[in-house]
Formats: sequence, C-alpha cells, structure tokens
Amino acid sequence: MKRFITLFLFSILLFSCDDAFESNIPSMRVSANFNTYTTDPELATPGGYKRITKINNEAPYIGFGGLLVVRGFIDNAVFAYDLACPVERKQTVRLEMKDDVKLCCPECGSEYDGIFYGNTLPSSGKAKEQKLQIRRYATSCSDNMIYVRN
Repeated sequence: MKRFITLFLFSILLFSCDDAFESNIPSMRVSANFNTYTTDPELATPGGYKRITKINNEAPYIGFGGLLVVRGFIDNAVFAYDLACPVERKQTVRLEMKDDVKLCCPECGSEYDGIFYGNTLPSSGKAKEQKLQIRRYATSCSDNMIYVRN
C-alpha cells in the first residue's frame, strides 16, 4: 500500500509539471539605476517604460539581450525584463514594444501582453507553443530611484 501511495504521488507530481513555463534566457548580470525625477521621467507614471540596449553609466550591466523597465498599472509597481526573445535566444534578436502595451518578437512573432502586470508568460506565438517565458529581474524603489538587480 505504501508503494502504491508513493507511486501515485510521484505520478501526480510528474504530470502536474507538464504545463510549466520557463525562461531559457541565460541569467546574466543586471545592474541599473533610474531616477524618475531627472533622467527617466517616463518611469514615473503607470504605463511608462524605458528600453536599454546599450551599456551606459546608469546601466552598466543589462542582462543577455538588453533591459526593459516598466511602471505597472497596479500599485505603482515596477517590473524589469530581459529583451532577448526566448525562442530565438540570441542577444541581437530583441523584443520590441508594440502599441505601447505589449512586447513582440520581430523574428518569431511571439507576443507578451501582461508585462505591465508582472506577467512573463507569452500570449501568442511560438513562445506560447514551446512554453517559454521572458526573464524577469528584481526591482526595488526608494523615493524617486528605481534599482534593477539580479
């Protein structure tokens, strides 16, 4: 009986993981600072975003394919994502903002429409079929400063 229960629980665990999404984008160093009063006012209001594809003084480390920082629509939250497409998995194929509300890959057509809510899951395209999500990085805020780290 004990063997049956163990086998049963293992089967549930095995099959329940089938719908799991993951990011296959390598975890690379991220370190960036944003000042919503002076240099980055677009991040002060909900729906604002900043796309960084080149290293600079405020963002010396920008992950694998670049960095996207967004001010969310709920609770003034801030989210940061790697711009590399998880389907293409190349530093030079970057997700682009479409209609100012979602990310889209110019190569495979995958779309991510929950970025302003912290959602990393694809809404359509090859990424959804292959169950690949974008990589999200940790953010913190203090007064007018936003910090992105991993």
